[in-house]
This record gives sequence, C-alpha cells and structure tokens, in this order.
Amino acid sequence: MSVPARVFISYSHEPAAQRPRVEALAAALKDHGIGVVIDHDYDTTCTHWPRWCMEQTAKGVTDFILCICTDEYAKRIAGDVPADVGKGVYWEGSLFIAELYDDKNNTRLIPVLLDGEPAASIPRFLAGWTQCPIRAFTPDDAGFALLLGIVRRTAPLCRAALNDLDYQSRVEVSCPPDVACGHIPAHGPRNGFIGRHAELAALDAAWADTGRTRLLTLIAPGGTGKTALVLHWLAGLRDAGWDEAQRVFGWSFYSQGTAEDRQASEEPFLRAALEFFGVQLPENASAYEKGEKLAAAIARSRTLLILDGLEPLQAAQGGSLRAAGVATLLQALVRNARVDQRCLCVLTSRQPVIEFAAELRDAAHPLRPVQTIPLDNLSPADGALLLYRLGVQRAGQGAIAEAGAAQ
Repeated sequence: MSVPARVFISYSHEPAAQRPRVEALAAALKDHGIGVVIDHDYDTTCTHWPRWCMEQTAKGVTDFILCICTDEYAKRIAGDVPADVGKGVYWEGSLFIAELYDDKNNTRLIPVLLDGEPAASIPRFLAGWTQCPIRAFTPDDAGFALLLGIVRRTAPLCRAALNDLDYQSRVEVSCPPDVACGHIPAHGPRNGFIGRHAELAALDAAWADTGRTRLLTLIAPGGTGKTALVLHWLAGLRDAGWDEAQRVFGWSFYSQGTAEDRQASEEPFLRAALEFFGVQLPENASAYEKGEKLAAAIARSRTLLILDGLEPLQAAQGGSLRAAGVATLLQALVRNARVDQRCLCVLTSRQPVIEFAAELRDAAHPLRPVQTIPLDNLSPADGALLLYRLGVQRAGQGAIAEAGAAQ
C-alpha cells in the first residue's frame, strides 16, 4: 500500500479574510487522504518557530509545499514590508529559495492561486512553474484536480505552465493583464500614424529584452510626436494580446505644463501608482519610501510602466529631476536591474534625464540598462506623405497621387 502524500501549506495570515479559505483547502485535502501540515494545527507559541518550520518543510517530512500566493505573500517573501512584519513567511521563503538553488530544479513547490488571484502574485522564484488556480475545493474544479494530480504524482510539476495538459485552469493562468492607461491623453496624429519604423522596432526590442533594458527614454522637442509614437506602439502591443505583460500602467505629466514657475506635483501619480500596484504605506511615508516600494512592486512582475511628458518634473535648466519620489523610483529600477526582472519603463521628455548619463548604453557599454531613442524629424519620404495627407496635393501645376507624394 502506498503511503499518502504529505504537504506543508505556506501562506500569509494577512489579509485576514484569506485564512478561512486556506483552512478549508487544508480540510478538503485531508478529506481526499492527503496529509497536511499547517500552522493552525500546532501550538506554535510553545515552539521555536524557525526550527519547527525548517523541520516540517524538510525533504522526507513533507512531500510537497503549497505556496498560497497573494500580493501580500509575495511582498513578505521579498521583504517589501516593515522589518517586524511577515517574519514567518520571509523565513519560509528563504528556505524555499535555498532549496531551488541547491537542487537547480523544483520538485516540491506548488504555487496555488485561490479565488481568481492573479498570476502576478506568484513570487518571482516560482514564476514559470505549474500553478494551480483554484475556485472550489472539489474534483470538478480544474485547479483543485490538478493539485490532487501533482500531489498523487499522476500529473507533473513542470517548468512550462501546465505544459500540454488540457485543463480549464490554463485559461485562468493566461489571464489578461491589469491595465491602467487612462491618464495618458488618447490623442494621435490627425492624419494617421506615419513612419517611425526604426523607433517602433526599438520599442519592440526593448520590451522583448527587458532583462537587459530597464529604462527606455524618448527625447525630442515638443510636437515631434513622442506621445503619438508611444500610443501607437501601445495599441499594437494591446492588439497582440499584450505579449505576456501582467501589468501596464501609464501616466502623463503634460497637463501640469513645463514653465519653471508652474506647480508640478508628483503626488497624483504616486498615489495612483501605489494603489494600482497594491503598495500600502503609512500616510506620513516620505516620497523616497514611496519610490523605493513602488519600484520593488513593479519589478516583481512582467510590467510595462509608461511615464509620458516628464519635463514638468525636471528643472528648466539642465533637466535634473525635481520630484524625489519619481527620481527614487527610476533610480531604484535602474540600480536594482537584474535579468530575472522583466519590467520596462518607457519615458518621454523634451529634456534628457541627466541622472542616468552614467547608465546610458552605447557602443562601448552595450550591457548598460538605460537606452535612449532621439526622436528626429520624419524622413523626407514620410514628411512628404504627411504633407500630402494634410492637403498638399499639387506639385507645380500637376496633381500628385499619394503613392508619389515623396517626389
């Protein structure tokens, strides 16, 4: 007779509403003959918690570890919470990361997403492994059936999400990203988008190579078409299904003007971005803290951040950033860039962002994380086509067709 599998359940006690669901999952697994180790079954007040956790998660004691993934769970594992918060989850995460490092493989750790929790809540070190999105603790729920199959070793725990298994949960894993771009002005060229093929290709390449490119800046005078270019590229990304993006957040600072005496504030952006990325901070948190925590949240997932028209936050002379929160956010993204963090910030401005001059990629330094695309005037052929569409339809005394506009 085979010995029943034994699983350890790792989860965050916050939010409090989740704990009953985790306990219900534990009960359902027990009903299906699975041995379960969960903290509420033990009097941990009389136990040395770190030692107990290390013993219970050891190979030979438990066969699998279920990681109940939430945004708070991922934050606590990453240490993106105050030092006195989430010590238990942080300790468990350190054990799990060490196991993956030592084994160069994952044979026991199963990401579990309850009640529609997005895949973006899976800690980075578990991203890409089979995940179980569960809505009901019954065998007719595809995610729960998959979990039972893995624990009973009739279904694989593999690198490619669900591999070739035909489960309904495949659809839930490939959920559309969270998108908030309503603060970018939805305007475009009056006569259709023209040209910019090289710039569009550079944007595509940067998004495909986000492990190496962290910040892409588009620098050009007003009216050159920076916003139109970004909007056109963004529309193409959307039409292509967002190309694996998990979160897309866009913000335009143009509405605040560019004059030195205008009151340019970063607060509306920081407030909206912190809410979108689920970052909770005390009301008296400094702009520096907001920027640091926001950067950490962005780096946890496949995120596209668009900052359009940054010049209201830059000094009129020199272009240095006058907004501490945005400056900290960008510096943290660039400073902490790693190949396993696949996020990209696209920034447009009339002035270079001088803070990143030392990080700017060039022929001599091809691995630097900051890339810039100077936006020049349209090519002669594209410029002529634009003139034609604006109504310039006669050359000398003869009418011209659109196909011949470049002449």
